[in-house]
Amino acid sequence: VSRADIVQISTEDNIPFHNDSTNATTKYARNKVRHLVIPLLEEINVAAKENILKSVSYFAETERIMNDYVRRAKEAAMSSSNGLLRIDVAKIMQTAAPSTVLFEMLIGEGVPKPLASESVCLLEAQTGRKCEMDGVEIVRNREYIEVQKSVGENDESVVTVNAIGELKKYGFEISFAYCDD
Repeated sequence: VSRADIVQISTEDNIPFHNDSTNATTKYARNKVRHLVIPLLEEINVAAKENILKSVSYFAETERIMNDYVRRAKEAAMSSSNGLLRIDVAKIMQTAAPSTVLFEMLIGEGVPKPLASESVCLLEAQTGRKCEMDGVEIVRNREYIEVQKSVGENDESVVTVNAIGELKKYGFEISFAYCDD
């Protein structure tokens, strides 16, 4: 929704309008895109913003199609028993994009993205090949890929950060900074 649309709706419906002061700065990526990138694209193509919005809508619909496809593949290929997930490799290989389907299935089961990405190679691997991370083990066992999450007394990982900055660990970005209240 454009700012003009928001102001118009706010005025028509008598809703108080508040302008967040951070919207004016290019300190944040979202504002760099809004204030610098979009105007540059509109210099090249007047309909750039409209085309981007159409593409976003198209990608959202494509994502819904993909999610439905992955859900159906999961129903056909995945079973669970006593905390062990078994994925039938032959059924995954029959899908249009086996690596992507397996990756999305694993992500949907809470497998960390780096491990899910690494585990895609198990589709073509020999029995016994495995990938593991953070207490999750994924093994090629004959015609299956098996996912086992180890259950310990304390499932939480503790990470200590001793300096202001960012730490990337296990595919997550952890940030902190001192702020004045």
